[in-house]
Amino acid sequence: LEILLEQGLVSQEQADEVRRLIGLGGSEVPWDSYPDDPDFVVLADTEGNRFCVVDASHGTAVVTD
Repeated sequence: LEILLEQGLVSQEQADEVRRLIGLGGSEVPWDSYPDDPDFVVLADTEGNRFCVVDASHGTAVVTD
């Protein structure tokens, strides 16, 4: 999971970003280790590389410029 968080995207509109990425060929990865109230969704790109989309509005993500 540490690798996924380092290779993640932070979005204020997580659901929209997940739909956009799936529309571009990504896929949602079945992840059995989600916490009770997850602030992230695990996706894979077209080559199978996994990454997370973190919900910045969840209150735990840090957004930097």
